[in-house]
Amino acid sequence: MNISVNHRAIRDFNELAELVTDEVANFCVQWKKGLDELLDENVRLLIYMRRYGYEVKYHFENGRLNWLFQLELYYPNQSPQFERKITYIKIHKFATLPMYQGNGSKVFEHLLNCTQAFGGLSMIRLRSVRTAVSFWKKQGFQELEKTEELALNQDCEKIPQMLKNYKFVYVIKPCNCNSCQSYH
Repeated sequence: MNISVNHRAIRDFNELAELVTDEVANFCVQWKKGLDELLDENVRLLIYMRRYGYEVKYHFENGRLNWLFQLELYYPNQSPQFERKITYIKIHKFATLPMYQGNGSKVFEHLLNCTQAFGGLSMIRLRSVRTAVSFWKKQGFQELEKTEELALNQDCEKIPQMLKNYKFVYVIKPCNCNSCQSYH
């Protein structure tokens, strides 16, 4: 399987599903499979359990290519009214080198396809270096300050505090918390 959870090698999907939730297991297997197909390699996927959810890393380098992806999968704020399902993704690191070959767009499209495993996913958030802003805008990300509706969502009851200052947002579906619904 070439997946590890907290430094423990995983033999099969059942073992993975025992350590993480079913939705996270399905996402990770699909994410890894698509990246391996794009690279024509079998690269180890690293999963770390965190208090906010999960950290998922994938890194490949062979001298010609250097791909690095680090995603953070977040549960909503700790509250009895919200289900414990992944609601937000933060793209912490996203690199496909060499650049300008269309690989970044293919990988992001694959990420969007994989996120269908998360029925409760509302948004993907990130910060971007200046040189990558145009790439993220082409992928459909919006800047919080320039979109009034998204700026209002900063009051969202579900969003973890640590994600509130992330400048670029890709909306999967509108949030259903009371605060966000009051704006619509």
